[in-house]
Amino acid sequence: MGFRGFVVSDWGAVNDHVKGVNAGLNLEMPGSGAYHRNKIIEGAGTGQIAPAVLDEVVESLLAVVLEAKDRHRPGTTFDVAQHDAMARRAAGESLVLLKNEGNLLPLEVGKIKAIAVIGAFSKTPRYQGAGSSQVNPTRVSTAYEELVKLAGDEAVVRYAAGYTEEGTTTDQLINEARQQADGADVAVVFAGLPDSFESEGLDRASLDMPAGHNQLIEAVSAVQPNVAVVLMNGSAVTMPWADKVRAIVEAWLGGQASGGAIADVLTGKVNPSGKLSETFPARLEDTPPFPDFPARNKEANYGEGIFIGYRYHDVRKLIPLFPFGFGLSYTTFACSDLRLNATTIKDTDGVTVDVKVKNTGQVAGKEVVQLYVHEQNPKVVRPEKELKAFAKVALQPGEEKIVGFRLSGRDFAFYDASSHDWSVSPGKFDILVGASSQDLPLKQTIEVEVTQSGYSRLTHHSLLKEFANHPKGKAFHLQLVEAFGLGNPYEQAEELSTLTPEEAATKKKADMATKAFLDDMPVYKVCRFSEGRFTEEKLDDVLKQVR
Repeated sequence: MGFRGFVVSDWGAVNDHVKGVNAGLNLEMPGSGAYHRNKIIEGAGTGQIAPAVLDEVVESLLAVVLEAKDRHRPGTTFDVAQHDAMARRAAGESLVLLKNEGNLLPLEVGKIKAIAVIGAFSKTPRYQGAGSSQVNPTRVSTAYEELVKLAGDEAVVRYAAGYTEEGTTTDQLINEARQQADGADVAVVFAGLPDSFESEGLDRASLDMPAGHNQLIEAVSAVQPNVAVVLMNGSAVTMPWADKVRAIVEAWLGGQASGGAIADVLTGKVNPSGKLSETFPARLEDTPPFPDFPARNKEANYGEGIFIGYRYHDVRKLIPLFPFGFGLSYTTFACSDLRLNATTIKDTDGVTVDVKVKNTGQVAGKEVVQLYVHEQNPKVVRPEKELKAFAKVALQPGEEKIVGFRLSGRDFAFYDASSHDWSVSPGKFDILVGASSQDLPLKQTIEVEVTQSGYSRLTHHSLLKEFANHPKGKAFHLQLVEAFGLGNPYEQAEELSTLTPEEAATKKKADMATKAFLDDMPVYKVCRFSEGRFTEEKLDDVLKQVR
């Protein structure tokens, strides 16, 4: 309703352009020339495409074309240097410090006399994705050049490529890297994923980096105790060498100014404050789609449901290599005094959450405070916790600020597929606050009362126990139980009083089994078990009343 744009296909996604036009497709990408154009002409001539439909899809496309033409301003310019500076700041904010053993970073250029910069990515960086995500940069900075600038006359910057463009290495490349690293005060190894390892339109074969990159890091760390690894990649990787290096910086694909941003973080001009936006698993086998991934026989099964990322690691009790939301700093922070403005709310209300955050270190920095919600006794399958809010706060050394969040009833809800809407179950929820998905030291509990439905819509496939727990369905629960013809295991006190202890124990055991059987029985089966005495018409009438 009110959509003013146009519908464009993914590349190569159109199989039948006549059906596509009839479904509202405005633009096929990439264009197929006369191949599909002739089919549209033929379809319009034979009545497969109504003239009004063709007019509609063409008009929507022309409207955008004409509007774009009207907005064109010849001679428009922009400040290239200013934009590049902004890109550098944005990239610096995005870098994630994953490890910093013994505070190897930031590098103190005045004290360090020789820096070995190892890895071809330091001179020919991978700064953007492959495929249609590529853009034309106005300029590209490299970490090597930027480190040379920042080092000035204070330190010698050595270099070795270490690996080929394809990610392989040779004995000669490894030996050159060792020579440059041996004797230097510190070695910074640049590694990650080449274009051929991750791109749109293809699945990664594994979570591993190229063998040449891993071999290089192992070789350098064998001759140099002070190794920092800088990663350039678009998604999670395994790190078999993680315990052999002192520092790890996840630089991602940071854009045209990423080289300068990396140099800023390595030398302390920028205090890293990024947090992981995805879980880094320890191995491929710890990922939600395993073993269905990689897809085989042209069949891809998506069986993980809502349990992806940290949600999967939580439910499976898996320890990741690095958890979702994780990121270190050159300073330290402490969260305290978690406060809610209410301990009980209605699902139509909201709640304010405040927490104090203090910079307990010696340098200025930024912390990303994260808030998760955990339902104590969920009636549906839910994650252990769900991220609901986060905020980045800048703090000087010793400074403390209050960070506030506002949660609504929607933040406690789950999606109810039966009613095609979001629903809240009444009960208690824990508010968890901290620095990552696995570092949540603060907790407060709130109770949510349901004023709206709050219950799943009862259908033919609802279970008997759902009727028992439903405000309207419970009135029909006993009737449905008795219709099954298996007795009533829910009301037994008077009958048990007439039995011997042995008979009563046997009866209790049988009733427990019957109750367990009936609780998980879909209600539509009552017609079958009652041999038709409880008719489908009766069941339809019950469902009408409970809705």
